[in-house]
Amino acid sequence: MGTPIGTVAILAALPQELAAIHDSFQLDAAADLRPLEGHRFVHRGLEVVAVRVGVGKVNAAMATQRVIDAVAPAVLINIGVAGGLDTDRLSIGDVVVARDCGQHDLDARPLGFALGEVPYTGIRYVAADPALVSVASGTRLASHRVHVGRVLSGDQFIRRATPERAAEMREMAGLAVEMEGAAVGYVAASHGIPFAVVRTISDYADGSASVDFKRFLASAGGNSLAVCRPILDHLAGTVGAA
Repeated sequence: MGTPIGTVAILAALPQELAAIHDSFQLDAAADLRPLEGHRFVHRGLEVVAVRVGVGKVNAAMATQRVIDAVAPAVLINIGVAGGLDTDRLSIGDVVVARDCGQHDLDARPLGFALGEVPYTGIRYVAADPALVSVASGTRLASHRVHVGRVLSGDQFIRRATPERAAEMREMAGLAVEMEGAAVGYVAASHGIPFAVVRTISDYADGSASVDFKRFLASAGGNSLAVCRPILDHLAGTVGAA
């Protein structure tokens, strides 16, 4: 990744996923991203815009393009919660940093394409920026762990995956599953913009975790922010050195 000079955009589906950022930084003003809800702040000289994009891949893709058109971000970061797919490795509250992202519900196999492959493009997964992944993965949390792996996205909230769906996500080697990251990543990659996806595990997609999702959502942003902050520090350092 080259030296990023310019705005960094942090995107999340829900306001609760952005609450920790709003509470931790001095917000300057509302960003003019209508119809999206966004706020600006400055971190160590780095201009950042935090934007609520809405739930699902369509909302995430549309909002990502709107942010790109409006502020020409140098980096895009998607944060939020996710369901854990590897119950042996993941604990509730752990953070997964995406090495890459894919769409588990994109299925053109009858046409000869792999599950998750975008037809006629050769693209099945989009890679997050290695430098951002490296910085984020080095974060040490007080009582949870940070993992690096594949994040899968789809337009379903998977509380308990069917045996068939679980097998498909295992075949795709997913570590966590959510509803927006791959869409953000695909749009970012199509513009050549470095991106990162940082997700806090809120539940297990096999239904084994008795977690109140809505209650957890209110506190999940803290761990995502803890992993996101070193990325901002890193980018602020590159801006300062330029």
